[in-house]
Amino acid sequence: MTPEQVVLATKALEFVPDGSRIGLGSGHTAEAFLRVLAERIRQGLRVRGVPTSERIRQLATELGIPVDTLDGGQPLEVTIDGADEVERGTLNLIKGWGAALVRERVVAAASKRQIIIVTAEKLVDRLGSRGRLPVEVVPFAAPFCRWKIERLDVPGGLQPSLRLANDGRPLVTDNGHWILDCRLQPPEDPAALERALRDIPGVVQTGFFLGTASAVLVAENGGVRVMTR
Repeated sequence: MTPEQVVLATKALEFVPDGSRIGLGSGHTAEAFLRVLAERIRQGLRVRGVPTSERIRQLATELGIPVDTLDGGQPLEVTIDGADEVERGTLNLIKGWGAALVRERVVAAASKRQIIIVTAEKLVDRLGSRGRLPVEVVPFAAPFCRWKIERLDVPGGLQPSLRLANDGRPLVTDNGHWILDCRLQPPEDPAALERALRDIPGVVQTGFFLGTASAVLVAENGGVRVMTR
């Protein structure tokens, strides 16, 4: 863990009530949170976590964090997660570079609050500035989805490409789907682009997380800045 990740994770623990059920996000910074959380659990904090990926489920189990599911219908108290982009002001997000976007979406929706922890380079003035938007698709529909995405009226074009695993085969998500990584210039209307993408039969989810974050914790200058809308 980097010092920035430790500072972020420690601050995020302030949002985790004792005796609560929480969402466990995916990604390097979220994994650092799990390690700090595990230490606090050993000191007596009572928490059960719902993982957003199989990797996080395995890591939580190895660290001794009690793992839970969404069964029961009760909302999670909070989800602590990372992001690949955070737009200043709106706190709109792009997520999914780690291929866990569908479960991250579900767990965020099942939570009262979503707290995002990031380092400063993830902040952007306009969503899409880092140039990449993941779109999860049903494998059967992938060629059709790619064809439809290529024809969306977007400045510069989205130019979707299939994400590959290390063995050169299509990367398969925890849900059995594939991911098309789209080249992205900052769109004038991210919500409209999200709707257009999700209207394509075979598209399961996009990396746009608009209006989901309750707060964003940013590591900077040795401390943490708390950003809210």
